[in-house]
Amino acid sequence: MERQLDAYCEHLRSERQVSPHTLYAYRRDLDKVLGWCVKQNIGSWAALDIQRLRSLIARLHALG
Repeated sequence: MERQLDAYCEHLRSERQVSPHTLYAYRRDLDKVLGWCVKQNIGSWAALDIQRLRSLIARLHALG
């Protein structure tokens, strides 16, 4: 999953030419999602369904 995240960030940087600040913000947020997926034993981005994603968002919201 991390390799796919790296490729996505490279796409944003090289193809979409997002600003460094935007890229940093995306990467920071997606690293949180990736870390949560690892803790939840979610082994692929495809396995991250809407219910699991909502659970993560609720948890992050509760943490402030």
